[in-house]
Amino acid sequence: MKKFTFYIVILLGTSVNAIAQNNYVATSPISATPGADNTLIGIGAGNTNMTGASNIFLGKETGMQNMAGTKNVFIGVGAGRQNSSGQSNTFIGYTSGAATTTGYQNTFIGTESGFSNTTGSSNLFLGYRSGFFNTIGNNNTFFGTGSGYNNTSGNNNTFLGADAGGNTTSGSDNMFIGPLVGSSNISGSQNTFIGSNAGLSATGNANTFIGYRAGYLTTTGTDNVFL
Repeated sequence: MKKFTFYIVILLGTSVNAIAQNNYVATSPISATPGADNTLIGIGAGNTNMTGASNIFLGKETGMQNMAGTKNVFIGVGAGRQNSSGQSNTFIGYTSGAATTTGYQNTFIGTESGFSNTTGSSNLFLGYRSGFFNTIGNNNTFFGTGSGYNNTSGNNNTFLGADAGGNTTSGSDNMFIGPLVGSSNISGSQNTFIGSNAGLSATGNANTFIGYRAGYLTTTGTDNVFL
């Protein structure tokens, strides 16, 4: 009886390269010194990274301009695209945080959330286009589609609900909870509006409106309390 011996050779092809100092790279950065402990996956991801470390860039052009930023997580096409030295940011979603350059400790989740942010820091934006025009505002929390959409420089705001505080640009220290709440406010500060359509037309300061359509007709008044 004849014996047959078969040798099976499996060849695995891969385009993944290990480039410098423990990086996992599935792209081809143009930088000759791509930092350390980075994970770069996607066309142009982390393309100019020089000294940045401990970053995860997943998606086409994520973190493309990053040079010295560290501890960032960018997931989604164009997320964190302009980041240069910002640190400890988490951007998840198509072009989320795309314009951020030096902002730090931001969390943007949702398509185009925090899209225009440049140096704003310590912000939390969750929802489609939440905080879309925020550029230098700090310490804001926007939850809901379009919440804080036009905020540019306002600080310490909390907007919860679809389009809550959607037109606020420079107002600070506001709390708007509910859909369309405070949607006419532009620069008013220190307001608390809670309830659907509360303070819908209000633009003043230091008002407290609690309940469905509370303060609905108020426009420029200040220091009002409607319960």
